[in-house]
Amino acid sequence: PVTMILFTNHDCGYCRDFHEQLMPRLKVEFIETGMLRVITVPFALQKYPNSTSNIRTFICGVEAGSGAAVHRNLFAGRTSFPRLQSCIDSTDGKVDMVMHEQASIAESLGVSLVPSYIMNGQTFVGLPEYADLRGQINAALKR
Repeated sequence: PVTMILFTNHDCGYCRDFHEQLMPRLKVEFIETGMLRVITVPFALQKYPNSTSNIRTFICGVEAGSGAAVHRNLFAGRTSFPRLQSCIDSTDGKVDMVMHEQASIAESLGVSLVPSYIMNGQTFVGLPEYADLRGQINAALKR
């Protein structure tokens, strides 16, 4: 399958639109058919003051096996996750290490805006129309 690395932020309206409008269609047409794999990387931006806490929450959700549900809930505006609180508040450095690695990956790929996604080494920035995204995926599948 083609791998899409999707850089997103839970406070970004365009990212929320990507998640709510495009991902369900991608899931049916490409993900469930085994043609596309999506890796979601939360990306902190200073303009979004909750970036760091949302990323910590998402990472803890992934660690707990509920990453997709936490991802959806963060986009829906939920801010409290009592079951994850001990992980979120942890000072053992594990979450900070993952956050640092994600920031390093984004920097090495030149990502500075969200949503941004990378397929087959090509970077796309912004919220695409579904037809354009579909065309990009089909072109990547042909390579």
